[in-house]
Amino acid sequence: MISVIIPTYNRANVISRSIKSVLEQTYRDIELIIIDDNSSDNTDQVISRFNDSRIKYIKLDNNKGACFARNYGVEISKGEYIAFQDSDDYWLPMKLEKQIKFLQENNYDLVSCQIRINKGNEYRIFPRVELINDDNIYIQNYVSTQTILCKRECFNRYKFDENLPRFQDWDFILGIIKEFKVGVVTEPLVDVFLQENSISKDPKKAILALEEFIQKHAINNKVKAHYFRLLGVYKLQDNQPYSSDIRKSFFKYPFNKKIILDLILSHLNLKKLHYHIYKKMGRFS
Repeated sequence: MISVIIPTYNRANVISRSIKSVLEQTYRDIELIIIDDNSSDNTDQVISRFNDSRIKYIKLDNNKGACFARNYGVEISKGEYIAFQDSDDYWLPMKLEKQIKFLQENNYDLVSCQIRINKGNEYRIFPRVELINDDNIYIQNYVSTQTILCKRECFNRYKFDENLPRFQDWDFILGIIKEFKVGVVTEPLVDVFLQENSISKDPKKAILALEEFIQKHAINNKVKAHYFRLLGVYKLQDNQPYSSDIRKSFFKYPFNKKIILDLILSHLNLKKLHYHIYKKMGRFS
């Protein structure tokens, strides 16, 4: 059985789509655990309209965050496999069936898949990689939470960091990759819909998380340089001084074209142009 965990908070207007996409999976042997992080809207009423014995709904007494909700959902789950869905996203009907087959045939411990990121009438596919390993996962996160399907053993070793303000899925995968075999289905099986109040829009939380990443995950100068560069980019987004972080990035790894470009733009104090470039790239969307 696959245990599917959905953390939710004040998503009554969109959670029905998410729940339906889980219940309509072609892989039927599932339980759906919805952890309501003390919503103040009518989420409970929306969920009560679903007449499906596979649903278990729990409303927390206090707001404790999505990572606590995910960890708690895993703790009370019964499945041999664990998967996560977000309350505002949509799974294609064969997501679990394709992932479990891919995992078992290739002896993986955790598999993800591509996502289709929707913003208005436009979309993009992410990630564009076929393998996930030490060479690429420390530089960029290719595993979004709602794509994860893994064996329960993964969670016996690692959980989501409830104190990390952002990039919790990346932090989780960086732990998993040290001990477990990770794969990716190169097909978009999840539709992600960007919300205005998404945590992924908050540069302040990104800055705090990256400062922790530098201490926790910077395994070499190349990785450390990348984290310093990201730190500078998010400070740029937040209208904070950022040039010193870009310089630190360059001194750690002066062989990257993007780092060199960032260094030139920051050194020439072309802040508006610098910001515009990243905004056009979709970094701040």
